[in-house]
Amino acid sequence: MDIRPEPELMVIGDSLAQGCRSLSVTKKFCSQSWGAKISSIANWPFIPPDHKRPVCFDAEKLIRKSGLIFDLFSAFIVIKSLQNTVRENLKGWQKDFAGEKALSSQICFDNIGIAGTKIPDLLQRTSSSSIDEIQAILKDKQLDTCSIGELANLAVSLHIPINAAFTLNPSRKQKFASLTPMDWVEKRKPKRLITSCIQS
Repeated sequence: MDIRPEPELMVIGDSLAQGCRSLSVTKKFCSQSWGAKISSIANWPFIPPDHKRPVCFDAEKLIRKSGLIFDLFSAFIVIKSLQNTVRENLKGWQKDFAGEKALSSQICFDNIGIAGTKIPDLLQRTSSSSIDEIQAILKDKQLDTCSIGELANLAVSLHIPINAAFTLNPSRKQKFASLTPMDWVEKRKPKRLITSCIQS
């Protein structure tokens, strides 16, 4: 499998480009991004990110699963569910990035938008630098004993680096570890490129 040079369309940018919804990034949401919709209408091949788990939680799924909150007891159950979900999610990503095993069958994606990214990230952020950031944030952290507040802060801090570490190098191949979004564009030379990044 190669990098599939000259794809019909590539998309780079932030959450709007990636397909992030309700502060969540999932395989399903990425498959519904406007880049994927455009490609479907035009009958172009288009491979969006296929995260093995949400980054760092699926807010809509949690809300649907919990139902309506009528009292404090129900609220407590939702909070505990969120705490456990975020903890297990972060532990899963931490384990993934500590190893070298591929996280996807894809070498690269046609949509490499990264929710929360800023314009400088398009030229600077890589999978490797994102993994370094993850390790620095989680250093000496005991996820099993973190409070819901601590886990929430970690989820906010880790959202971009986890997403970028996966999206920019799903195969975990060392030769792609230092590629920025713009490096991927230069390497693959898409026929069309859409950039959506509203933050500086």
